[in-house]
Amino acid sequence: QRAGQCSRTPRILLNLDLEEFGGDWQIAGVYSDNAYKQDFFASASCANVNFNTANAEPQNNELKLKVLVENQSYDFQGTYNRNNTSGTPHGLLNINLPAQDINFKFYIVCSDLTNFAVTYGC
Repeated sequence: QRAGQCSRTPRILLNLDLEEFGGDWQIAGVYSDNAYKQDFFASASCANVNFNTANAEPQNNELKLKVLVENQSYDFQGTYNRNNTSGTPHGLLNINLPAQDINFKFYIVCSDLTNFAVTYGC
């Protein structure tokens, strides 16, 4: 498997309202097959991601990821857009963190849009 490829393709939430999904989300857990990233996120005491929804589709929107590791705050900024070749408003996003040279697909598997979201990224 090459970097950026998914070992599996999970189901995605259909008819996702990005404006309703947007905002701050607390991250409960992260798993990575990259040992460095796994150690980094495993040692985090807190992680938060913010999906800004100011720009209308298909424009990119801003993404901010904040991670607290051993009382040190790490801020990552990037962009996201909906991976929308079908015209259906679904929960598959393209995420780009340029300073870290990271691009990946972000699957929103299920969510009530306000309290919880199960996601998968690769």
